[in-house]
Amino acid sequence: MEAKNFWRIAAEKSALAFPRERLSAHVVRLLENCRGNVCLACSGGMDSLAALLAVFGNFSDLRERLCVLHYDHAVREKSSADAAFVGEVARALGLDFFAERRGAAAEPISEARLRESRLDFFARAMASRDAKILVQGHQRDDVAETILMRLVRGAGTSGLAAPRAISAQADGRFFVRPLLGAGKRAIADFFCGNAIPWREDESNGGTDFFRNRIRNAVLPALRGASPFPQECLRGFARSRELLEEDTNALDALCGFFFDDAFFSEKKELGGAEKFSVQKNLVAVPASAHRALIRRVLHKIFSARGISPVAGNLDVLTASLAAGTPCTIALSENFSAVVDSAGTFFLKRENALPRAEIFSQPIADFPWRGEWLGTEISAEKIMLNPELIRRIFSGAIAPVREVFLSSEKLTGTLLARAWNLGERFCPLGASGEKTVGDAFTDKKIPRERRGMLPVFADACGIVWIPGLPPAERFRLAGTEKSALRLTYGRDTLPLDVKIFHGK
Repeated sequence: MEAKNFWRIAAEKSALAFPRERLSAHVVRLLENCRGNVCLACSGGMDSLAALLAVFGNFSDLRERLCVLHYDHAVREKSSADAAFVGEVARALGLDFFAERRGAAAEPISEARLRESRLDFFARAMASRDAKILVQGHQRDDVAETILMRLVRGAGTSGLAAPRAISAQADGRFFVRPLLGAGKRAIADFFCGNAIPWREDESNGGTDFFRNRIRNAVLPALRGASPFPQECLRGFARSRELLEEDTNALDALCGFFFDDAFFSEKKELGGAEKFSVQKNLVAVPASAHRALIRRVLHKIFSARGISPVAGNLDVLTASLAAGTPCTIALSENFSAVVDSAGTFFLKRENALPRAEIFSQPIADFPWRGEWLGTEISAEKIMLNPELIRRIFSGAIAPVREVFLSSEKLTGTLLARAWNLGERFCPLGASGEKTVGDAFTDKKIPRERRGMLPVFADACGIVWIPGLPPAERFRLAGTEKSALRLTYGRDTLPLDVKIFHGK
């Protein structure tokens, strides 16, 4: 059978296996009322191919406006064959096909970077087609993986309600997932029962990425521990639906209590937007203040393209709920100020605030504290030959910890915010450079720079996680002890002795 007939028959069969009444009702209504172009993201795998065939088979009115998108992450030798396969399917169905391959990059491969590259391609391809809808192949088993991943990172109801059948993007696009109610087994039965080929990504069975470890190690163990192993994934799906209900209810309450204050009454004040909060909280139970304020902040920041880290958002939410003053950097171009009256100012500026509220003196060792949700520590330790070898061999990257000469400290050690224009001499450099240039050299994203702690003494910067420490704290190799600074305690299980006291 020629390819054109084969894939059209496969699409017709998919409409029988996954008819409209079994698809997400919200997705069906959106696609039925769509008058523009629709893009279909397809990796060649079973799930995304099933979504492609189901949309083609169920929505004949859309066929002339469908376009297939494929992004090659270029992490496997055979990935180019995936693009060829998806292109063949698209051509057999008479659909336009756009593909892109990730270029060589110096930075390490990570799930986050690959996702960013993929979404960037989708955005550009959709813009070229003037399409507002992107169909994706997420299915019910993906829900469990996503919930577990987000639980580990820390998420509220909005984050745990993902993936949704329809996700509205800040730029007006919609990501839709018609097969979110279908299980992986049902999709596999359809493909195998009808001898429909697909591309298998062998890396999905590995443990290189977090999602793969959840899928291949955590979920099987969870099923084995559950008294209802067959219903385990259905339970996750139901939890997601309930969380989505709660999220929608909270969003509605936000609109009822805060829309006027946060949107209609905003005023430009010397480059700052002013938002009044407390006067709208009179009718709201005190226990609900933080939940509602957090959601409103999400809306404000999302509309302005601001992505503050969770710790910053927590501090700002608590400050607004309590009506206590606070100044905090949200990104390199935005800061937030809360005054004693509970008024919230969003300031667009080039200079980051000092955020003195976060200055933490470190007078005694060992010391352990928290910086915007991440543990930081300072301690004096005894050096041993193995540790000295690792330090001088460069085996310990200064991303999460450094070992420095404790004799060079001047005054009290502080953990504080970065000030724009600050300079220091990095380890191994011949002279000073600005912290901003050092961030650029290390490819640290702009939105992360204001969120990192600066360890400093009376003479200036000691170390910023991700950057080399200051040259003046270089170890000579003859010391018996060192100052160890850490950002996140997931490193270096060494047999070291700690000095208590100064």
